[in-house]
Amino acid sequence: MAHAEYTVSVTNNQFAYLIEAHARFQIEKLKIYSFNAFIKALLIEFPWNDHETLASVMGDEQLFEKALHSEIRFGARFDDQSSKYIRSVRDHYSGIFGHRVTISSTILILAVSYLRSPDFAE
Repeated sequence: MAHAEYTVSVTNNQFAYLIEAHARFQIEKLKIYSFNAFIKALLIEFPWNDHETLASVMGDEQLFEKALHSEIRFGARFDDQSSKYIRSVRDHYSGIFGHRVTISSTILILAVSYLRSPDFAE
């Protein structure tokens, strides 16, 4: 089985969002998930195109600060099916934002949308 690899570059603030979303997901599922399994589950199970949640994410300018070379970089490897889903979601978000969205931003939007979903509303 082939795998697609992406280098994800994020700021410290963005990395904190990713870690929090991953941790909450594991607590919710009562099971340990790798980061890749977490993203794959969001792609399959989570309503990642929910307009209300996405609107709150799109309005967060700090969320989309450009990650500089001095910030956090890590590799993510996905199987072909997950990679296809990620590219499809990226294309969807690119259409909404009106410009090309990176894989890093796509993963970040997925994770933060999960954190801001109504399930976690206080």
